Amino acid sequence: MMDVCMRSHRELFDMARETARVLYRVKNGEVPPYDTLPKSIPMIGY
Repeated sequence: MMDVCMRSHRELFDMARETARVLYRVKNGEVPPYDTLPKSIPMIGY
């Protein structure tokens, strides 16, 4: 995964791959969803 400056973001790539790996298994109830909630950030646009 690259940003607009063509810099690699390995951590983002790894997390996207992990999400894709289990997404449908979670949807089908085969595995429980993660128990970690995302951090809320303030909105910067209106």
